[in-house]
Amino acid sequence: MDDSSCPTCGSHTYGDTSLLPTDSHATIAQLRASREEGQAAILRQQAHLSKLHRKQIELERRLGLIVYPVLTLPNEIVSRIFVNCLPDHGRVCPLQSTAPLLVAQICRCWRAIALETCQLWSSVDLTSTRHITEQFLLTWISRGKQHPLSWTLREGSVRACAFIPTIACRLWRLELRLEWTSFMELSHNRASFPNLRQLALLQYRPSLIRSRQVGERCTILSFSDAPLLRELKIYYPAQSLKLDHYPLLTTLFIQYIPSATLLSILQQLPQLLHIVAHLQDRNSSGPVTIAPSLQSFILHGGCSNILEFLTLSGLRDLQIDNANTNFRSCLEFFDRSACTLDHLAICDDGDKLTAYLDAMPTVTSLYIDVGCDMSLIARILTETPLLVPRLATLTLRLRDPEDYHISLADFLCERFARGLVSVKVHLDDDDVSSWLPPADCLVKLNDLISDGMDVELRCDEQYWNGGEYYAQQSEPEGATQFLSDDSPLMRKLDPCEKFP
Repeated sequence: MDDSSCPTCGSHTYGDTSLLPTDSHATIAQLRASREEGQAAILRQQAHLSKLHRKQIELERRLGLIVYPVLTLPNEIVSRIFVNCLPDHGRVCPLQSTAPLLVAQICRCWRAIALETCQLWSSVDLTSTRHITEQFLLTWISRGKQHPLSWTLREGSVRACAFIPTIACRLWRLELRLEWTSFMELSHNRASFPNLRQLALLQYRPSLIRSRQVGERCTILSFSDAPLLRELKIYYPAQSLKLDHYPLLTTLFIQYIPSATLLSILQQLPQLLHIVAHLQDRNSSGPVTIAPSLQSFILHGGCSNILEFLTLSGLRDLQIDNANTNFRSCLEFFDRSACTLDHLAICDDGDKLTAYLDAMPTVTSLYIDVGCDMSLIARILTETPLLVPRLATLTLRLRDPEDYHISLADFLCERFARGLVSVKVHLDDDDVSSWLPPADCLVKLNDLISDGMDVELRCDEQYWNGGEYYAQQSEPEGATQFLSDDSPLMRKLDPCEKFP
């Protein structure tokens, strides 16, 4: 008998015609023999099927013994992993491609864990999301149960004024960027915010600036019952701003105010630790204001003599982006305050830089926005006696970067031996193609990097840090600067401190 098999799998075929006698006049004996051969073939096929069944059962048994670690984790650990999938800045966009909606779509088990993890639903960022219904938002909020809420809202996402009073008691952070009419509607709110720690009321249309005094005062009053407020950001505030009902307020970001208002705020809030302010007027006046608790003072705008009216003995971080700052006022401020600065950021053309640095020998981090060439900076920072001897971090913004590389490498080598460990050079150069130093300079810079120094050169959207060209990294979502991008001063804020 021809024992035929399948050319694909090698098994016996079920339609083996060789078992049938070819002679139509076959005898009874031949037919019986053919029947016996067919029964034998059936038994062989059944034995083969039994073997396959046993193999299948064994494979299933062995697969059942395999343990997937992710399926053995306690629900509490899985829940914590889900929380770590949220953005570092804590603002959660309700998108299906990101947590928490993403992890809730994997399987029923993970979905159940996600829905029971209140922290996943305790933040919502509606600044970049469209077509969000109020029912969706109510469902999102309900999943957070009684967990403190963080809300970031922009005009057009939902009617903020309708929701805020209903969740006021749960809010710990509220960031609003609304139009004038919405702010006016919100001004009628008299809800209590017992857990509110961070509040941002950001720009409505500047064309309505003529009405901003009344509107902003009313808006601030609508949040007056927030005894635990610690951080406040305001855009276009009123001329007269009363903040003394925030006894725990320590951080203030404030835009476009007169210098007199800033001095008044410092008198109202002696507990303030950090201020970022953009001043309107060119000159200030009044008595000297003493604020011994203030640790960080970042100043933007045109007021050139504000330091003349301040005494800040506890100041550790001073950043001024005005190149026209009164030189005499600064030196008198340093002498009067007797503060121990760690970080100093200034704009200068180079002629007064020596005196500034000589007055602040304790500085360890220095940012200089200069219009002079690199050779002058190198000479000032390497001359004897050595200025800022504790300098460890240096950032330079060169508005005249021509031939900056000639003195750069030798200057860095000398300061590296004296403790400088990080240098970043930002070049304001329209010719992006020619900003990289020549090969001999790069060799010296690479030697410094090999020895442990952090060196970075930037021009436009290109940077070099010891390797090839790389496109400048973009900021993470939700990290847009609160202050004007026109400022030449680099602000030391992480994403948690910025509002889209």
